[in-house]
Amino acid sequence: MSEQNGLGALPPLQRKSIELAYYGGLTYTEIGDVHHIPAGTARSLLRDALIGLRDRV
Repeated sequence: MSEQNGLGALPPLQRKSIELAYYGGLTYTEIGDVHHIPAGTARSLLRDALIGLRDRV
């Protein structure tokens, strides 16, 4: 079985946050509202997702 690359390799919450930010144009606060989490937590999700993507390249 091959290792997934890109967005498909991220946990679902991180993947959805990236999609909302980059494809939907949402801010940290708006992403937090969608996921019912604080804006700071949404920011951390995005940061962790970007680091995860970087490390897979």
